[in-house]
Amino acid sequence: MPEAFLDPGASRDFTRTWMQDAEREAGTGPSDGRADRPVRTHAEDGSNLAEVTVDSNGVLVDLVLTERTCNFEPPAGPAR
Repeated sequence: MPEAFLDPGASRDFTRTWMQDAEREAGTGPSDGRADRPVRTHAEDGSNLAEVTVDSNGVLVDLVLTERTCNFEPPAGPAR
Protein backbone atom coordinates (compact mmCIF):
# COMPACT_ATOMS: atom_id res chain seq x y z
CA MET A 1 0.00 0.00 0.00
CA PRO A 2 2.88 2.52 0.52
CA GLU A 3 3.34 2.91 -3.25
CA ALA A 4 -0.36 3.85 -3.55
CA PHE A 5 0.37 7.00 -1.54
CA LEU A 6 2.57 8.21 -4.39
CA ASP A 7 -0.56 8.46 -6.54
CA PRO A 8 -2.52 11.61 -5.48
CA GLY A 9 -5.85 10.10 -6.53
CA ALA A 10 -5.28 6.92 -4.54
CA SER A 11 -4.19 8.97 -1.51
CA ARG A 12 -7.36 11.09 -1.66
CA ASP A 13 -9.54 7.98 -2.00
CA PHE A 14 -7.80 6.28 0.92
CA THR A 15 -8.14 9.40 3.10
CA ARG A 16 -11.80 9.89 2.15
CA THR A 17 -12.60 6.25 2.94
CA TRP A 18 -10.70 6.41 6.23
CA MET A 19 -12.56 9.61 7.24
CA GLN A 20 -15.96 8.10 6.37
CA ASP A 21 -15.15 4.99 8.39
CA ALA A 22 -14.02 7.08 11.37
CA GLU A 23 -17.15 9.28 11.24
CA ARG A 24 -19.39 6.21 11.00
CA GLU A 25 -17.64 4.58 13.99
CA ALA A 26 -17.91 7.79 16.02
CA GLY A 27 -21.47 8.41 14.89
CA THR A 28 -20.66 12.00 13.93
CA GLY A 29 -20.90 12.27 10.19
CA PRO A 30 -22.63 14.89 8.10
CA SER A 31 -25.49 12.45 7.55
CA ASP A 32 -26.64 12.40 11.18
CA GLY A 33 -26.82 16.18 11.59
CA ARG A 34 -24.59 16.25 14.66
CA ALA A 35 -21.32 17.17 12.94
CA ASP A 36 -21.79 20.92 13.13
CA ARG A 37 -23.32 21.11 16.61
CA PRO A 38 -20.95 22.34 19.32
CA VAL A 39 -19.94 19.88 22.02
CA ARG A 40 -20.82 21.12 25.51
CA THR A 41 -20.77 19.74 29.01
CA HIS A 42 -22.71 20.84 32.07
CA ALA A 43 -21.84 20.44 35.76
CA GLU A 44 -23.22 21.42 39.14
CA ASP A 45 -21.27 21.78 42.36
CA GLY A 46 -22.11 19.52 45.28
CA SER A 47 -23.28 22.43 47.44
CA ASN A 48 -25.94 23.59 44.99
CA LEU A 49 -24.31 27.01 44.61
CA ALA A 50 -23.51 27.11 40.90
CA GLU A 51 -24.04 25.42 37.54
CA VAL A 52 -21.59 25.82 34.65
CA THR A 53 -21.55 24.87 30.99
CA VAL A 54 -18.33 24.79 28.96
CA ASP A 55 -17.75 24.00 25.30
CA SER A 56 -15.18 21.66 23.79
CA ASN A 57 -12.61 24.48 23.73
CA GLY A 58 -12.93 25.03 27.47
CA VAL A 59 -14.82 28.31 27.01
CA LEU A 60 -17.40 29.13 29.67
CA VAL A 61 -20.75 29.18 27.87
CA ASP A 62 -23.11 29.57 30.81
CA LEU A 63 -22.85 30.25 34.55
CA VAL A 64 -25.87 30.10 36.84
CA LEU A 65 -25.47 31.14 40.47
CA THR A 66 -28.30 29.82 42.60
CA GLU A 67 -30.15 31.93 45.15
CA ARG A 68 -28.32 29.96 47.81
CA THR A 69 -25.12 31.74 46.71
CA CYS A 70 -26.42 35.01 48.22
CA ASN A 71 -26.62 33.40 51.67
CA PHE A 72 -23.32 31.52 51.48
CA GLU A 73 -20.65 32.72 53.87
CA PRO A 74 -17.14 31.68 52.84
CA PRO A 75 -14.96 30.01 55.46
CA ALA A 76 -12.97 32.40 57.65
CA GLY A 77 -9.34 32.73 56.77
CA PRO A 78 -6.70 35.22 55.70
CA ALA A 79 -7.69 37.57 52.88
CA ARG A 80 -5.87 36.92 49.63
